[in-house]
Amino acid sequence: MHSGAERIGINTRMDDIYPAMKRGLSDYTKELAKNPNAVTWTERRELAKVLAGAMLSPEHRDDALGLITVLSKDPKAEVRKEVADRLELLPEPAFSRIAAHLSGDASFFVQKAVERSLQRKQKDATATERSQRSLSQVDEQLQMIEKFHGKLAAQRAKKLADKQFDVLVGETVHDMRNILSPLKSAVAALSAQIESGSPDQKSCRETLARMGDRVDYLRRFIDDMREYAQDCVPELHRVKVADVVAEAKATALEALRLEGRFNEAVVLAVDVPDRLRADLARYQIVGALVHLIKNAFESFEMVKKEDRELQITVSAVTKRKMLELSVEDSGPGIHADDLKEYIRFDPGLTTKKSYGTGFGLPTVAKYAKAHGGSVKIESELGKGTKITIVVPLEAEEE
Repeated sequence: MHSGAERIGINTRMDDIYPAMKRGLSDYTKELAKNPNAVTWTERRELAKVLAGAMLSPEHRDDALGLITVLSKDPKAEVRKEVADRLELLPEPAFSRIAAHLSGDASFFVQKAVERSLQRKQKDATATERSQRSLSQVDEQLQMIEKFHGKLAAQRAKKLADKQFDVLVGETVHDMRNILSPLKSAVAALSAQIESGSPDQKSCRETLARMGDRVDYLRRFIDDMREYAQDCVPELHRVKVADVVAEAKATALEALRLEGRFNEAVVLAVDVPDRLRADLARYQIVGALVHLIKNAFESFEMVKKEDRELQITVSAVTKRKMLELSVEDSGPGIHADDLKEYIRFDPGLTTKKSYGTGFGLPTVAKYAKAHGGSVKIESELGKGTKITIVVPLEAEEE
């Protein structure tokens, strides 16, 4: 089981992280309680991020808790979302009180952040039990293989599983080191500023912002990896497809805005028949479409509006009792060699080193497979990419 420090990636004194806070968290609390806009909202967001480290320090815990309470009522959703992302670090009864307050937040994305924090808290409490249960299930499966196919088949199956595990862990460790190395450098830079005796406030803030970006990326990486690793047993219900797509669109756009990666030049269109209905696990299909819409937006990050029209289209059609949900972009496309790798849907594979986690497409494929379907990727350099989730319109009777 991982501690809060390991999960957040920061376990140091507040003064070592943010020199500007030497005047005291309690001063910020009093100032913001009187006027929520006493400092800029971006500064308040950075405060919320740094408080994750403060909660781990007995010296600052009480003051940090008071400031977190104030920031949980901040007028900006971006600030409240940072508080919601770190709820599991709060002690009781503050955790229950602030979680209850934010769970009814007007921002859907803040609500989802609260849900994720609640899930993390619950999962941490049962991590050991779940791990032991999962290992027991693997042993039972291997025993079944040996019973029906022989000892040699069971041994080969275990070797293949071990090999896949080793490869995935190795790649994951490599990716996490790439995330943590800039954090280590930033901490060293801040330490040097403090030791100089006259720290440059602008430089410290810029370094802290870079650290915040890395911590956010690490959080996304862990969240995406955890989502991919979860059991995927869909609970199917008859739903209106247009409503599912609308929810995915709103969620993806809010996520991109909060992450500072929304591109106003991109035109996002939806083409879904209003009467179309299907048997779907709503949460999984919404999650899959969110991954695809965000990927489509990210494909334009190196493209200028003057060079081409920045267009994304989410559409739905029916073919031979199958529902096809597509997200198509007019981005730069995918090279044929890269496409061969993508269609394997191996977790951890990404070309977006600064923000891509490599678990988005594999998770989409996993959700589609759980529905009895599949994922198709069509792409051509210079013309864009189209990714289609193909699932049955109706659930098969058991």
